[in-house]
Amino acid sequence: MIFVPKKMTLDFLTVGAMRAGTTTLHELLKQHPDIYLPVGKEVPFFADDTAYAQGLEKYLDNNFSKAQAEQKWGTISPSYMFNLSGLPTSEVAERIKRDVPDVKLIAILRNPIERAYSHYKFAVRNGFTTKDFQSSVDEILAMDETALAPHITEHEYTYLARSNYAACLQPYYDRFDPANILVLFTEDLESQPVQTLQKIYNFIGVDPSLVPENAGKVFHKGGSKARVSWLSPGNLVKHRHFRKFIRAVLPYHVRKRIEMWLLIWNTKPDAEENAIDPTLRNRLVDYFRGDVARLEQLSGTQVPWQDWR
Repeated sequence: MIFVPKKMTLDFLTVGAMRAGTTTLHELLKQHPDIYLPVGKEVPFFADDTAYAQGLEKYLDNNFSKAQAEQKWGTISPSYMFNLSGLPTSEVAERIKRDVPDVKLIAILRNPIERAYSHYKFAVRNGFTTKDFQSSVDEILAMDETALAPHITEHEYTYLARSNYAACLQPYYDRFDPANILVLFTEDLESQPVQTLQKIYNFIGVDPSLVPENAGKVFHKGGSKARVSWLSPGNLVKHRHFRKFIRAVLPYHVRKRIEMWLLIWNTKPDAEENAIDPTLRNRLVDYFRGDVARLEQLSGTQVPWQDWR
């Protein structure tokens, strides 16, 4: 009998961003036979203090027990770019560097204004806020870092922070070789899905010719309303006994898959896209201008967003 050493590392991590196509990327990447992703998309380790305290070996046993050692193992966890638990991204990046120093890092980024607005609709749909977008932005822009700090775990105060991509990615560039960081754009995944997927395949070292037939499909379209309001995370988390029951009867990997598909199903796409007020958009263009310039410097890549061209 030949002894096969147990694999004790991850090959790649997609670190975000939230509302930038990570669900679509998960569904497309998992179709490649040389790639293994956990059944549930978001199964963070490095940004979850409880999971991290239990160690990488247990995490891999829980989420990669069906993976083959020769496959490339990875996860997609937007919490690695910005974590609502309050854990600084610098600490998340430090844990990753310490435990999987040779890992490849992927960031998929969307026009920061569109991402912030999509995040706002996510918060409305899931019961995290009842404010309108302009009021939320006005409040955020009126606050300095000290005033915002106590609210760092609340969705409605992080619309803009999660779109400051250079600030979110800086801790990774401080610790990893830039050659091990791939920055992609949601707009390219939508307009050039084959080329974008092949770029990822080459980056992580799998056959670039095996592109899925449904490349170009969007798996999670945003919206501001839920089909069933009580199924939204903002309402479900209020029911402690329900959460305890579900955790008791459903295996972890089954629960994570159900959570992901429930979130997708329960999103009711808007009948028409609500345009952002032009004056507000201009304010946000100015707000993000410095961070976009820093992002281009860090990544060595020109962003495709016309707002800053």
